[in-house]
Amino acid sequence: EQIYAIAGENEIVKRFQIKLKSGEIYSLPYSLLPAYILTAEGHLVVRAYGLIATITGRNMMALEEYFNAERILWIRESATGLDTGESHIFIDNIDIEGRTISLHLREGEE
Repeated sequence: EQIYAIAGENEIVKRFQIKLKSGEIYSLPYSLLPAYILTAEGHLVVRAYGLIATITGRNMMALEEYFNAERILWIRESATGLDTGESHIFIDNIDIEGRTISLHLREGEE
């Protein structure tokens, strides 16, 4: 099961995708200058444009380094939740929250 994709050394990446088990895909441009926070619990938090994505799994420090180098093409939650240890990075869960992810406009927003 492939959990993430990394761009080649000389490849220019403008956006990255966060893919959820539900089938939803969030596409974020690196130009929004997202902040990457590695918590004491070992979670990786991505904050960008009113969106907060909390990523849990194994080896989040390596994932954070790929994000900082703008080499992540996409990440995905594990469909099974079973970490076999075969992959360098394992993503168990991704929680997304924030105003910007709503599919409906609030009153006054247009």
